Amino acid sequence: MPRIRKPHPGEQVNKESSIREIIFGAEDGFVSTLGLVLGMASATNDSRVVIIAGAVYVIAEAFSMSAGTYLSSKAEKEYYQSKVNKENWEIDHIPDAERKEIRDIYYDKGFRGGLLSSIVSKITSNRKTWLKVMMDEELHVFPSKIDPIKDSIAMFFASIAAGLVPLLPFILLPPSQSVAVSIVVTLLALFLAGAFKGRFVDMDWKRSGAEMLIVGAIAAAIGYGVGLISGGLVH
Repeated sequence: MPRIRKPHPGEQVNKESSIREIIFGAEDGFVSTLGLVLGMASATNDSRVVIIAGAVYVIAEAFSMSAGTYLSSKAEKEYYQSKVNKENWEIDHIPDAERKEIRDIYYDKGFRGGLLSSIVSKITSNRKTWLKVMMDEELHVFPSKIDPIKDSIAMFFASIAAGLVPLLPFILLPPSQSVAVSIVVTLLALFLAGAFKGRFVDMDWKRSGAEMLIVGAIAAAIGYGVGLISGGLVH
């Protein structure tokens, strides 16, 4: 029987990062697009207007979410690198102070005397180990395996796919049926996305699904209410 290769920790982080972006993009796409199309439908009662407005919104929102994901992921990596650069500079220019910080860290852990001196000497004899201890133990800042480009692409397609769910009934069905079908399929999709999310946040899948469904229902109700008010003002 062939052995199943256990993922490397970095691979697992990358995988979970992309899944996080997919879930977040889907949730935003479902909720925001459903609120928009219901608001437009209640305000105009014209499927063509709903389709055009919805399509423009889905595309614009997907690009916006993707760009935001790229910038935030990139900022996270840049933040870590800035801390690495700072610690490297301090090791080069004020090594005695940095050695004292290592000594203080392990003193607080309970080490004393010759054992403490041996630990400090061992750590500071290897620059890579020294830097890692300073990053982990002093700053509590850890390297990120996030890929900004990969995560932004995952966010883009998740947002597009989810945004199409509440919009498709207006494309495929007559106006008299599209609103009700859009609500039902989107709320179902929200529940399924929430249940799926439960796997990755250590939460009961039923509770996670219900939570996302409730948030979507509230957003839909608000969108519908705003649409009714807007329609009343227009007419």
